[in-house]
Amino acid sequence: MNQLVSQKGAWALHMLRGQLGTERFWTGIREYYRRFRDANASTEDFRKVMEGVAGADLGWFFTQWLRRPGSPVVDGTWRYNPATKKVELSLAQTQAATPTASPWK
Repeated sequence: MNQLVSQKGAWALHMLRGQLGTERFWTGIREYYRRFRDANASTEDFRKVMEGVAGADLGWFFTQWLRRPGSPVVDGTWRYNPATKKVELSLAQTQAATPTASPWK
């Protein structure tokens, strides 16, 4: 497993917690563990448990953050500001957007 896979998985869980809220997220994690402890489970199994806790379809989230290949394309520039003695960064994600429908936004 490469570093991108590990980091992407961790960030996906972090973002899911942000979508569901900490309490619902951990309720879902506990329920997932209860159902699948000592067994095999798929990402789809995890999604279904989290949807049950959320009371909403999370297909859009799993498609956006887990099923789309690749990494974000980011362009950036920097400049040194002598007055503040700091480097100022400007970053922009530049790949084409895929529309998603989050029920929480």
